[in-house]
Amino acid sequence: MTNQPTLIADEFVVINEHFHGADIEYSGRKVYTGTQNWFLSAKEKCDRMLPDGYKLKELHVMQSETDGKWCESGNPECSPQGTKAWCRAVVIDDKGEEKTGAWVFDYSYSASNCAYYCASNCALYALSVSDFRSALLSSF
Repeated sequence: MTNQPTLIADEFVVINEHFHGADIEYSGRKVYTGTQNWFLSAKEKCDRMLPDGYKLKELHVMQSETDGKWCESGNPECSPQGTKAWCRAVVIDDKGEEKTGAWVFDYSYSASNCAYYCASNCALYALSVSDFRSALLSSF
């Protein structure tokens, strides 16, 4: 495992404790650098909401043209020029196995700002908005 998040097939950004936004580009744009701190704080809140023995491992953020409703799950398709942000949680369960949650609609942005804000707002909303955090963790 590397100490840097990876872009998986250029489809989504992985945000975890090793995230360094200044080093990450998504859809050709830098990702906001405050994201790591928000993730670390969100992780504490998420871990308290998860079943015993479960821990938040990371968040995935995808840029898409698939529309959705705030805090509702869906099946977005990746679109590098999309203006919709989708987020999902990945946890480690009580048996040490990785589980991936459903994609949850985050927000619509302008095309020029989506890549910059998508990742940061996913982490920020996971930290500060209980409805969004609950939606991210509802699969577990």
